[in-house]
Order: sequence, then C-alpha cells, then structure tokens
Amino acid sequence: SWVRRIFDSIGAGVVLIEARTHVIVAANAFALNLCGMTKDEMLGKRCHGLICDTNCGECPITDMGQSGDLSKRVVITKTGEHIHVLKRVDIIERGGRKLLLETFVDVREQEKAQEALHQSENQYRTLFDNAVFPVAMLDKNGTVLLSNSQMRTFLKDSGDGCVGRNWRDFFPEDRETLEAFAALKKTSGDAADTF
Repeated sequence: SWVRRIFDSIGAGVVLIEARTHVIVAANAFALNLCGMTKDEMLGKRCHGLICDTNCGECPITDMGQSGDLSKRVVITKTGEHIHVLKRVDIIERGGRKLLLETFVDVREQEKAQEALHQSENQYRTLFDNAVFPVAMLDKNGTVLLSNSQMRTFLKDSGDGCVGRNWRDFFPEDRETLEAFAALKKTSGDAADTF
C-alpha cells in the first residue's frame, strides 16, 4: 500500500510495540535491516532481549516511567550485536490500545567520527604540549588562545596567565617587529595563528 511504502522509505527505524505485552506489531524496512531480521523473525515477538536490551519488567517507558525523549540507547541485532542508536519513544493510542512508537537512527558513524576527532585532538595536544620550543596560538588580534609549557616557562608564567592577553605585551622591546608580523598575519586571513 501507499502508506506502507512511505513507512518503509523513512530513513530511520520505526517500530510499533503493544505497550501492555511488549509484543512488536509493526516495523519498517530500516528497523528490520538494522536488526538483520525478517518480518517473521521480529513481528509477534516480545521486544525484550530481541531488539531491546532491557529485561522484562524493566522497560524504561512503561515500567520505569522515564521520558521517551531522544536519548542514546541500544538496539540488538539478530546476531546479538549491540548497536548504539538515538531513540525516541512516544505512546500513541489506536483502536483502544496503547502502542509504543519507537523511532531510532544508527549513530555508529557519528561515534566513529567523534572518536577519530578525539584521537586527533589528543595527538595534537600531545604534540603541542611536548614541543621543545615555546608555542602559542593567537587569534587574529594577537590575543593568546593557548600556550604550551615551554612558552609559559619562557615567559616565566607559572600558570596559564598569558592566555587572554595580547602577545605584544610580552615583548615590548620588539614592538615594531611584532606589529609588522601581526599586520602580515592579519592580511593572510587566518583565524588563529601559531608562532
């Protein structure tokens, strides 16, 4: 049917679960594919342990009274793999019975990207902090955004007191050279510079 084609075209998992029994009554193609199941393997079965990682009697929505707002949850696949998803659950009513309308999206790619970014940031931070020479990151106006320990030692600063100050303040005797350097950097269009 036309409604079923729309249901299966949604780029997110959609599962309808009978609220009292927790039996799955409908699932779209995205949900079936993500869980690696056929309709026969999913529909008519209880969600606990099949696609949901909570035990019977511990449903966050019907048993624990939690909100169904978007939150990070787990969906279980046919092979037992736990996939992190961003899930929302709404309680709807149809034909006099309450249903849980679960919608979810796979967030594995976002998690991989976030982990790669975290690793890259850690590598940069390690390189920056362990450089054998003084390094500071400045904004386009010459305000110190970040400095390494060698810079703080060079400036005889025990903490991070140079952050937030203009770098020209640290070298008043070389002001003319520094002004020329700053002017050159401003014309390059860089948002932040490291020296």
